[in-house]
Amino acid sequence: MRLHNDGHAISEECFDADHATCYWPTSPRFKIHCSCDCHDDARAHCTEERPRMSQKTSYDLADLRRRAAQRKGGDTLSITVGGRSYSMPMPGFWPDHLKEALRRVADTGDVVFAQTLLGKEEYAKFVEAGGRADDLMLLIQEHREDQGADLGESSPSPN
Repeated sequence: MRLHNDGHAISEECFDADHATCYWPTSPRFKIHCSCDCHDDARAHCTEERPRMSQKTSYDLADLRRRAAQRKGGDTLSITVGGRSYSMPMPGFWPDHLKEALRRVADTGDVVFAQTLLGKEEYAKFVEAGGRADDLMLLIQEHREDQGADLGESSPSPN
């Protein structure tokens, strides 16, 4: 049985001898093409009443960001170096100037980006404590992997 990301069956092999390789969709958007008895549970699932989609078209920005932070476990990432914690905005919560700095990394280098990420004074303290620009990149990479994103994927936008 193949499952949709919400855990519901998408298709299941038919075990009727006449339908050995029959696959059928169980989404309400599709009809079940096989009529044998082995699909009764899924047929019932497909005909269940589904909740209606939200008709909401207006959102409060502060609420959007708060909910996104709750889903992601916060809106900042922290790294501890030499017993001191340094924090930066979590991807998905970056201000526009930080995203622009990231786009210019190929021209300006990752040190300039890291300074923009932490702020020049905090970055200087971070380096003095033993940190490097690469350590901040490792932190971002680790966070993305923990979130299930591959390198090169952007973080989900706050909804």
